[in-house]
Amino acid sequence: KLHIFYDKGFKDEADLLSETLKSYFGIAAQTAVHTSSGVKDIRLLKEDGLGDEAYKLEVTSRGITVKASAKAGLFYGIQSLKLLIDPENYNKGVSSKIVLPLVTITDEPRFGSRSLMLDVARNFQPKEQILKMLDIMALYKLNTFHFHLNDDEGWRLEIPSIPELTETGAHRAHWEEGKEYNSLPP
Repeated sequence: KLHIFYDKGFKDEADLLSETLKSYFGIAAQTAVHTSSGVKDIRLLKEDGLGDEAYKLEVTSRGITVKASAKAGLFYGIQSLKLLIDPENYNKGVSSKIVLPLVTITDEPRFGSRSLMLDVARNFQPKEQILKMLDIMALYKLNTFHFHLNDDEGWRLEIPSIPELTETGAHRAHWEEGKEYNSLPP
């Protein structure tokens, strides 16, 4: 049985890690407020003095410890823990033992803004693809998502009081030979 112990204020991150372990690996982990823990447990602990997005991750033979001053730092520490797992273990057909390297990682971002822009005005993406993109952003510890919804190529944001915007603007005009579209080149 795997236990995830957490300090006060880190319950959401403990629940997220528990859900991740269950959905990817079928590992049921129980979460509880931090007390003295046994061997092979995961501990999410508060450590003052670290930056908001900084963390310390330690994998030893006695278990895993992630320390941070703030929720963001703990979240990024969990993302690093996920990156330590061999990608073959993410294959749902593989039911092998997960082996982690014994490491100590102290990390803090160099830049305050780490971003990605997704332009659905010119290149529409389904909701599932956008959610997948957000998960990948988290894994790479990007913290700003610029969602480009509207442009001259398409209006993707529905405004109920102005239905003409989406009735006309939600569909991109494709160039057809012999037709003129405003100032598009031939």
